Amino acid sequence: MSKPSTPPAPPVAEKRPLRDTRHGFERVDDYAWLRADNWQEVMRDPSVLDAGIRGYLEAENAYMAAVMSGTDKLQAKLFAEMKGRIKEDDSSVPAADGRFAYYARYVTGGQHPLYCRSARDGDAIDETILIDGNKLAAPHAYFRIGGVAHSPDHRLVAWASDTKGSEYYALRVLDIDSGEQIGAPIADTNGGGVWANDGKTLFYAKLDDNHRPSRIFRHTIGTPPENDILVYEEADPGFFAGVGLTQSFAMELVTDGIKVNSICPGNFLDGPLWSDPDNGLFVQYLRAKKIPGAKTVQDVRRAYEEMVPMARGCRTEDVMKAIYYVMEQKYETG
Repeated sequence: MSKPSTPPAPPVAEKRPLRDTRHGFERVDDYAWLRADNWQEVMRDPSVLDAGIRGYLEAENAYMAAVMSGTDKLQAKLFAEMKGRIKEDDSSVPAADGRFAYYARYVTGGQHPLYCRSARDGDAIDETILIDGNKLAAPHAYFRIGGVAHSPDHRLVAWASDTKGSEYYALRVLDIDSGEQIGAPIADTNGGGVWANDGKTLFYAKLDDNHRPSRIFRHTIGTPPENDILVYEEADPGFFAGVGLTQSFAMELVTDGIKVNSICPGNFLDGPLWSDPDNGLFVQYLRAKKIPGAKTVQDVRRAYEEMVPMARGCRTEDVMKAIYYVMEQKYETG
């Protein structure tokens, strides 16, 4: 490893004092000019960044490259060492849904995931690659996949990508059998979509000019995105809007062993925290009349059990199975 004989001079940002008085105190910011006033536009199109800001950032990059020149071999060695500690061809645990199992996996040398499915009653080689992140990333200097979700009837897959690093994701719908995209991409989403049960309707959140997911739209597959229906708008700038599967859907699927979320096992109702006869939460809530109409401890317990899709609390065997699961798993670390 060699170093340049004469270190280059670092770039020095010009001072352009900006005075701001608040509550009787004056604050002077010499470098406020480096914060682009048109940052919303820049997020969508980096080419509109102010030339002065761009010039200074490029000078910083050039300085870093000059200072680090001669360390290429060391950088490659360190990168290879770190990469060697990671399983490159890793994969997620398959998630069973109907007649298929869905999962994501990586290939050695690739940087992006492949989203796949296989028949639950078929061979391991019976695989369909739904989204190949490496192929999709090839034409782009930057590429990141957002959410990927298959339709309830397993015909379509909705997936989102960002190709600028702006985190404005374009949402697309793919026909699994043909591999063809259906309709035009939906721009400026936050990276995911949620299917309705009909397999023809997709809900998604759209980002506003301040990069806040504030509006939820309903999209009918095959129709122009400009015709999508606004179903909810969050007017308070202090909140984000989101869309997801509801608890009622969890209740519909739980009898088939499909878990939509992590509501159950929930609280360990048989433990002393809840069931202590003198000062357990059931007794306390009964005394405080927290559950309207409850006359006994069992009434309070029943009310809490009814809040869970499985209509029960966590049991001792659930705790034991969870402990065994964590101990047995070699893949998960937490």
